[in-house]
Amino acid sequence: MADSAGTLIQVISTGGGQAIKPAKDSGPQQLTGEWVSGHLEVQRTSGNGVKITDIYMLMNEGRTLKILTKVEPGSSGSPSVFTHVYQRVHA
Repeated sequence: MADSAGTLIQVISTGGGQAIKPAKDSGPQQLTGEWVSGHLEVQRTSGNGVKITDIYMLMNEGRTLKILTKVEPGSSGSPSVFTHVYQRVHA
């Protein structure tokens, strides 16, 4: 994934291997994911044990990216779900 200036900010591998952990501040975030029912699902656990699941969906013939993020705090608290929607802008 890249930002609007073309700077790479995140790499999601789907080949079944483990994500490469780059040195701090050495490049884009490296994650692993898998295709589930036509969308890309990425799961990770933060340092404090919070489980985070991102589901990436392309819509409108690839012009819209919808990301659902589910944050599960573990034994303390209930899960939260956030939705982000991005529209492709042509220059």
